[in-house]
Amino acid sequence: MLMDTIFLQDLLIKVSLGLLIFFHLFYAIALIKKDYSVIDIAWGLGFVLVAFISYQINPTPQWRTYLVLVCVSLWGLRLGAYLLIRNIKKKGEDFRYEKMRKEWGNNANIHAYFKIFLAQPILLFFISFPICVTLGRSTVPLNFFDVIGLSVFFIGFFIESIADTQMMAFKADPKNKGKLIRVGLWKGSRHPNYFGEMLVWWGLGFIALNSVLPSVSFLGALMITYLLAKVTGVPMLEEKYKDRPDFEDYIESTNAFIPKLGKK
Repeated sequence: MLMDTIFLQDLLIKVSLGLLIFFHLFYAIALIKKDYSVIDIAWGLGFVLVAFISYQINPTPQWRTYLVLVCVSLWGLRLGAYLLIRNIKKKGEDFRYEKMRKEWGNNANIHAYFKIFLAQPILLFFISFPICVTLGRSTVPLNFFDVIGLSVFFIGFFIESIADTQMMAFKADPKNKGKLIRVGLWKGSRHPNYFGEMLVWWGLGFIALNSVLPSVSFLGALMITYLLAKVTGVPMLEEKYKDRPDFEDYIESTNAFIPKLGKK
């Protein structure tokens, strides 16, 4: 019990400091570029940072340790690279952050610091906490929960990757300018990338059942699901298109998350 307490304290301090330094670096970049949307790039990479810090704390890494480290790194690096490319290609700041900047006026940088660049590492810490304790200490042999977790993770990873690739290809075609993507996975789901991301975290949650704190296994999955469905995901994106007739039809005929053929 004492060893677990010391481990958790060490984990808390090192991960917190790592995240604060990392996100302050991106805040500086955002101020220089005058673009708050660089924070999106930091999101996925932040989980990779947390994974490696947690891994370093583990004195006796096992197969599960390496599996989780690889999974989180694959997901975070792919997402970070995708968002970096998107950030380079786009013209101007992302509409979500541009709207915030206008609402905050002359105090935009102060609001952004507390509401974006300080809030996100706090959220990231709690979301990643189950994988932190799994990477930092897990002595249970590989079992059925790992098989389920890895299966769900990779299904989600491939769905999210394919959806992002299809979106990038769609936007790259000048003929599609101003149109809604309704091909590939996007034909059966308005947000297949979010569906894939949720599966990724539910998969990691199953693996975390083998950690020293199984009670928090699905904390990240629950938080990600809520954020994507109710806060920063679907609501913010769909607000942008709510008055378009073609989007109203899209809503009527297509599920929000789980990909399936439209009703029409």
